[in-house]
Amino acid sequence: MKRHLGPLVRFLPLPLMTTILPGRVFILCYHAVSSRPLPHIRHLYDIKSPDQFEQDLLFFKEHCYVASHDELVAHQHGRHRLPAGSVCITFDDGFSECHDTVRPLLLKHGMPCTFFVCKSMIDNRTMMYRNVISLCVDALRGLNDEEIGAVTARLGDRYGVQLNDRERLRKWMVGLTYPERDKVDAICELLGLDIGGFLRRERPYMTREQIVDLYRDGFTIGGHSCNHPELWLLDWKDATREIVDSCDAVRELTNQERVPFAFPFNGATLSREKLAQLRREHEFLCLFYDTNDLRLEREFIANRIAGDTPARRETGKSNVPLLMREAYALEPLRHVKRLVRGMSR
Repeated sequence: MKRHLGPLVRFLPLPLMTTILPGRVFILCYHAVSSRPLPHIRHLYDIKSPDQFEQDLLFFKEHCYVASHDELVAHQHGRHRLPAGSVCITFDDGFSECHDTVRPLLLKHGMPCTFFVCKSMIDNRTMMYRNVISLCVDALRGLNDEEIGAVTARLGDRYGVQLNDRERLRKWMVGLTYPERDKVDAICELLGLDIGGFLRRERPYMTREQIVDLYRDGFTIGGHSCNHPELWLLDWKDATREIVDSCDAVRELTNQERVPFAFPFNGATLSREKLAQLRREHEFLCLFYDTNDLRLEREFIANRIAGDTPARRETGKSNVPLLMREAYALEPLRHVKRLVRGMSR
């Protein structure tokens, strides 16, 4: 759908597009910004370079009102409406680039931002299983066909899967979920990967001190679960523990009275009624950030757009205007599809 809309919406005036859905705030979700390939990320999704990210910030500075988390909370609850076309900037996963690369650019341009961190990854104590998978995929590139065959045979015997070539092995690995971490561990063992050594050597995640630096600079810190699981694959007790414990860890670290939370992956299938009850039980829980584009939900849910991809970007320009136009154009269509799905149930 986006490929067909791209040429059409590229020329529509952005101020006109933002009037299609009044009251919406365009919230961007990034993960990392780097000028070099990051092996623990590069097989999962694209990221922007510092120059590309700065072009986004320059676009925001010239054309948008960039709201802080607190301003977004007031907007969501109807206490203070933000101007049409307002944006918010967020980063997930707590990678070290958030402190070393993103922070200086945000301070340079005076931009607010919310950083969501995973409790278990702080201080590089553990590595998120998806980042481990990316390292595994990276290691495959150094194996010859005979070595790949040996790996696929061992995994096939152990897990009853047909992995006949390098590409099928890669797709199988990338598709593994949090409850299948034992398979990720087995792959690491077969490939001889030392994840602990990588954590000590590369330090891919922020330390406690770096997170506190961000908070002292005026940025908001939020929870992003303890272990970055697909929450919908857990029972409700374990899912709520991931939410509450990660936000409580942020509260202890920063002394924030209220802590926002960003769902790992997506939280669309989690009961909004249960989440509302969870907020009543734990008053320090603030907004929940999800990743359902411009979908309007309960006042405690703020949905976001993926901002990492540098695709369809003109040289020296931000691709955010196109992302915004597409999001505003597509949301009415998505709304109709959700209504139809709801009626068919």
